[in-house]
Amino acid sequence: MKATYIKRIRSLVTTTSVFALMACGAASDSGTESTSSTTTAFPSNLSVASPLAMSTNTQSASLTRFAMSSPSYTSAFSASAEEIAAILNGTSSAACSFDPEQFLSLDNNANCYGPSIDYKNHPDASGSMPADGNFPSGDLGIYSENNVAPDGTVSACSAAELNARMDGVGNRAQAALMSLASMVCSLTTSGQAIPVNATVDLSDEMTALGIADTVFSTETNAVSLTHDNTSGSDVYSYALSFTYLGDNIVVEMEFQPGTSSSEYHGRVSSLVNTSMGFGNCPDPEVTNNNSLLYEANSTGLILEARSGTYCGHDADGRVDGLPNPGDKYSDGSVTTENLTGWGNNFSIFRTNFDPTTLEGNVFLAWQAGPRDGNARIFNLNTEPNADDTDPAGDDSSDIDLSGEAYFGYGDDIEDTDGTIQGFICNWAGPNGDHDPLTEDAQFQSVTLDYSTGSIDAAISMIDYAPVNGCTYDYTGTETFIYDTNNDEDLTDEDPTIDIIESLLDPSDTDGDGTETIEETITRGGFTLPTAPANL
Repeated sequence: MKATYIKRIRSLVTTTSVFALMACGAASDSGTESTSSTTTAFPSNLSVASPLAMSTNTQSASLTRFAMSSPSYTSAFSASAEEIAAILNGTSSAACSFDPEQFLSLDNNANCYGPSIDYKNHPDASGSMPADGNFPSGDLGIYSENNVAPDGTVSACSAAELNARMDGVGNRAQAALMSLASMVCSLTTSGQAIPVNATVDLSDEMTALGIADTVFSTETNAVSLTHDNTSGSDVYSYALSFTYLGDNIVVEMEFQPGTSSSEYHGRVSSLVNTSMGFGNCPDPEVTNNNSLLYEANSTGLILEARSGTYCGHDADGRVDGLPNPGDKYSDGSVTTENLTGWGNNFSIFRTNFDPTTLEGNVFLAWQAGPRDGNARIFNLNTEPNADDTDPAGDDSSDIDLSGEAYFGYGDDIEDTDGTIQGFICNWAGPNGDHDPLTEDAQFQSVTLDYSTGSIDAAISMIDYAPVNGCTYDYTGTETFIYDTNNDEDLTDEDPTIDIIESLLDPSDTDGDGTETIEETITRGGFTLPTAPANL
């Protein structure tokens, strides 16, 4: 946020971190004489990455469907798919390995989003509430137009924040998929066939990979692949249990191919024991509960990823394989005691999109504490350039993909469907007003150019004052200042400057006399994604 506070900012928006999945499971015979292969038993091109994130890695022609004629950049989406494919197609045990450390990836914020800043003489302070203090990190939304990465790369804050939040989710999902692909690889490279109406135990084969600091369970079928088509439909079930650096990790997957390569669905979930020295849990020991639902049909892909950090080791907060956002930690002082609920973070990601054009809709919602009451939410819709249906093609406009990104607040993570209800300007300041939500949202429009690797925003509407009314009007007596440029110095701040919010305002698009920010976001092209069917 800058101190010239009424402008419609131009610049930025980068890779608006959509969490993307590409999956092409091959069809299988549904009769009792079912045959199985690596292409029927595993969705071989399933990957988890941002469709707007770029990689400079050289990709194989078969997976780099978005490669340029002279590629200096390629889709991270393709790079992730190739990682998994390389394991699935491995011809020796050396190619079957995976990195368990990836299971420990955390969700983070970009530097430009919600920095921790100081303030003095806050106008909403009263009584015993101090007027001087600090806005904690994560509470101020899109604070700067651009994010500057450690390597000096400048990108839009909304995209950088979406990428940062999704990196943890994507890495954990990628780790689960790679570890399961490792099971297929260890099976086939040991000369065995994919089972048909049977279970194969793979503890010895996985142990033989010699992955550092990793011990695979020797319990019967704790590391196994099962095929069953007795109901007339092929279902492949994976179970993987191991310890990494002494902590338990359990991964499971159900995969059901359809009648064609473009129709299938499944679920991946994992429980990861780890330690976290901060947050709301009473002890450092926590269990990350993760899930990924995926469904492919004739119109594209439908995905949902959930992640929650539950208190204590071996804390399983899943219902039907999905982490339950209503299972919240409580020490009993406010609600009924629940010492194994989620206490530190919970996130829900959902998208419906076309993996060929990358056109689609995404919402990402997260909540840091079980009693926060409101989820922070990103909405995004993307579409390819009208003159360029190939997301990485080259055309005269130099724009391959565009999008509209919105940030605001919604219902509690337990109840949200991904709808942004408005914006809260004073979340953590003195006497902060969380109810009702302000009928506004932050907004940035996005363009992506694969030929140069640039991601820019045509319009940004992000400015506001961190006070209950979102606008600060100097009347000649106030001395309110805060770190507007995030330079950790209040001596360069001027309390006499008015700070007028320039957020995206609601508009009555259906003529019913009611103006809501939800209507405005819908008018911008966004449609709430639906959840995939669970197995």
